[in-house]
Amino acid sequence: MLDVIFVSSSSFKRIRDCTLWEHSIHYDHVGVLYKFSIISISFKHPQPTNLTAGEEDWEKIAKDDQLRRNFNDRLQELNGEGLTNYSTLLENIARAGKDTATRIKAPIKGWFEENKEVLQPAIQAKHELLSKMCASTGEERESLRRKLKKSSEKISHQIAIAKAN
Repeated sequence: MLDVIFVSSSSFKRIRDCTLWEHSIHYDHVGVLYKFSIISISFKHPQPTNLTAGEEDWEKIAKDDQLRRNFNDRLQELNGEGLTNYSTLLENIARAGKDTATRIKAPIKGWFEENKEVLQPAIQAKHELLSKMCASTGEERESLRRKLKKSSEKISHQIAIAKAN
């Protein structure tokens, strides 16, 4: 069976090195590899709208022989012996990839959690100064007020550095 890939005329000029994937299972459809050139000044990945446990690690499937055999066996199992329509085949490919090699994403820490060991002691020292200042009077209070101001500036700088990283 001959598979055909349809590409718009504006995208056709961006496709390079289109070949059949040598590790595809022998079936009525075959995987295709090609390079697609994208030229962009700026690109931001959209934030995912759903929660997921991970994503398929297609690179790992492509490079690891045992994993690739597991993927092909799972795909063969999902497709069965008869012919499979194209949309079902694509769903089965995604499902076999998910069953074979799911990459677990590490939870993302915020700027405070990443720098907690630096920020927390400085914040604690500032709160201790504030408590002492509230309990003091006169010249001692003014001295503590100056120390508190310096402590606040130090924390502000540390927060700016933490957010920049």
